[in-house]
Amino acid sequence: MSRLNKRGQTILEVVVVSGIVVGFLISVLGLLVINNKAQADIEVQLLGNQLAREGIELVRNIRDSNWLDPDQVWSDGLLNPNDNEGVVNMDYLTGELSIDFSINNITQARLYNHETALGNRYISYDPNNNATPLDYYRLITIDPVCDTALPPQICDPVSDNIIGLKIISQVAIEIKGVPKFFSLQDYLYNWK
Repeated sequence: MSRLNKRGQTILEVVVVSGIVVGFLISVLGLLVINNKAQADIEVQLLGNQLAREGIELVRNIRDSNWLDPDQVWSDGLLNPNDNEGVVNMDYLTGELSIDFSINNITQARLYNHETALGNRYISYDPNNNATPLDYYRLITIDPVCDTALPPQICDPVSDNIIGLKIISQVAIEIKGVPKFFSLQDYLYNWK
């Protein structure tokens, strides 16, 4: 009789250990699912911040190009007295940058992926030439700064002495039809 009891204990031990192993595997699987979702969220945040930073860098590039041209004022092409929102366009053949102030809503500022005949890719706001629409939107807001007080004060671009620009780059990324918004702000000054 004692021999049968020992066999029963062995089966019971196997069932208990199997339950513990299954519980451990389910916990590990749950952690993997949470990790994958967190990684996807971080990738979207990184992309949104990079696109917003690129918007500010494009505006900075226009200002720097103006400095290099002795016939231009540092803020040429960066301010519009009628509208302060727009998108930065780049002509990839000439490298020229310009701001289109006719677009003033982030839903109108969709980015498109283009592929050249040589297989090179670039992103722009132009939906022509068989461009593939992306789920990315970027809008730039540029306000003139005329005061050295902290925080810098926004002023009238026509009548005041402009010493800098407040740049806000807003990005929206659609994930499964739901937009996630990102925004970066920077100040550019005429320190030259």
